[in-house]
Amino acid sequence: MKIHFQPALPAAAGAISQLVNSAYRGEASKQGWTTEAALLDGQRTDEPAIAGIIADPGQCLLTARLDRAETGEIVGCVQLSVQHGSGYLGMLTVHPARQARGLGKLLILEAEAWTRQRGCPELRMTVITLRAELLAYYERRGFRRTGRTVPFPYGDPRFGLPRRPDLKMEILAKVL
Repeated sequence: MKIHFQPALPAAAGAISQLVNSAYRGEASKQGWTTEAALLDGQRTDEPAIAGIIADPGQCLLTARLDRAETGEIVGCVQLSVQHGSGYLGMLTVHPARQARGLGKLLILEAEAWTRQRGCPELRMTVITLRAELLAYYERRGFRRTGRTVPFPYGDPRFGLPRRPDLKMEILAKVL
């Protein structure tokens, strides 16, 4: 099985939205270890939001496809942008049935290469502070916890419906 990495095509917005939601929310997400179902209900994203990311020239939604670059099944993705001179990694997603096989690591390596190509010395991301296993995963890949947090976007159902009142996001950073 060969994995092809390429920027998302506009026609893939629906499939990518389904993939992201299946990895983070609902019953399907419980097949993998990245589920947020205990913390959040509702959606992680939707097709219009994905279409907006794809259309935004300041962002890249990198996809991982099986076998064929243009038509293969999308099994992973990562959202990338440059913010304040640093690369930003968001929405790292691997299909729940394909998790724990190294695809997430490959997506991070591709994200690092994309960030370096833009002259950024650092790659940042935010992770819900209650996600200890996810924080540890990123630390094993060279990210460091900064101790800086940002509030969770309560009141904005585009990012889900919180099941608890104490959610916040920690900023992680990796020097490239």
